[in-house]
Amino acid sequence: MSDETDAPPTKQELNFSRPSTLDRVSQARVLKSWFREGAQHSATWRIEAKEDFDFKAGRQWNESEKQQLKEQLRPEIVFNRALLTIKAVAGFEINNRHEIHYLPRTLDDTAVNEVLNGASKWMGDECEAEDEESHAFQDCTICGMGWTSSRMSYDDDINGLYQEVRFNPLEGYWDGRARRRNLGDTRWRAWLRQCTPSEARELSDGKREYSDDEIDAKWASDIETQDTPRNARRPYSDNLFRDESDDSENTYVHVVQMQWWEKVPLWIVADPQTNTKIELDDEKYRVLAERM
Repeated sequence: MSDETDAPPTKQELNFSRPSTLDRVSQARVLKSWFREGAQHSATWRIEAKEDFDFKAGRQWNESEKQQLKEQLRPEIVFNRALLTIKAVAGFEINNRHEIHYLPRTLDDTAVNEVLNGASKWMGDECEAEDEESHAFQDCTICGMGWTSSRMSYDDDINGLYQEVRFNPLEGYWDGRARRRNLGDTRWRAWLRQCTPSEARELSDGKREYSDDEIDAKWASDIETQDTPRNARRPYSDNLFRDESDDSENTYVHVVQMQWWEKVPLWIVADPQTNTKIELDDEKYRVLAERM
């Protein structure tokens, strides 16, 4: 990223309703501004969420209490009653799972909905969606947030396979202005993840080779985000025979993925020849209007 993208966005850029139509530099400034605002909004929650996960894992003594017990020659005994409650709630969800059913609105839709029900169940079974959703539900009981990502994967099948994957709630960011349940009214959502430089390059457009500094979202890595014992710039390999002079593939880089919605003009015109309605985007409508 260039230094231009690190500059704060202008008032005109922030007021622009469609970031996708901005140039890459202006778009990056706007998206960075959204991310920083979301990170500031959820900063307190992230600290508490890490403590919640530690509490569930049995790490319930803080450093001052540990030091006090050590001075008194007392062991650090933990009766993890929180884990029993979390497992009980998670088990209740597993035993009462809900399946997605497509209900027909008319009798003619019965056959179609049966096919949709079978396809939905097959897609979920192929990617073990139930286990991923249960894992996310358990995250929600611990820290209040559970995240899954739904996408098409072309790694195992060239035609594409549906995947639903749970990921760490501490990697998720969202619009701080959201007020509805399940963040239903967010304008944007983001994920901050750590991966190797080679994995990050696989996510690029492939038009040119990016350096480690170009693909590393350093502006986001300054924010404490992930509950990991390893530093972002610390070698993740503990191999004693690793060449210390070559760290090109032994460091993490940060990758930010953002999704947002924006309103797009849509025109519905009547086609007198076919007696149907046609949906046109703004560009096609203007071309049609010029010809008329």
